[in-house]
Amino acid sequence: MKSRVPIDFLLMVFVYLICAGLIYGAVTMNWPSQLGVQVGNVEDFLDRFLMWSEVAGGISIFCAFAWYVLGEWGPRANQLSSGAWLAIWFALFLAVILGAVAAVFLGPEATENAWVVAVCYVIWGPAFYYLATVLFSPVNTKYIVPGSGLIRRGW
Repeated sequence: MKSRVPIDFLLMVFVYLICAGLIYGAVTMNWPSQLGVQVGNVEDFLDRFLMWSEVAGGISIFCAFAWYVLGEWGPRANQLSSGAWLAIWFALFLAVILGAVAAVFLGPEATENAWVVAVCYVIWGPAFYYLATVLFSPVNTKYIVPGSGLIRRGW
């Protein structure tokens, strides 16, 4: 049987390249301001927004690859219960959520419509982690991620 690991890793990288493209577009085209975010100093805001977006996305990609590595080369699926695997997935998901929350509270401050910035961090972090893990988990754990059974039925 051929190994899907290189293909899955490339596809996960592709998913996070889309994330990086969204971050780049948000910063270079100043999407937060276009969506009504009011700030004092735009350049300082965008610098800090880029840094915290990279932090949220970086934690997300790290946890997604950690999930893949654990599922592929960690304990076999029959050595841990599905509940233990689910707990591992949720622990990594919680780390990603905490990274996004840290970005919200430690990142740049907006005087108006700060929720737009928070939504951006949630997209870069938890949303892309979920997308990467639901689509490209290894064979041993591909049905552990909540919702993966519905998505993978057609594949």
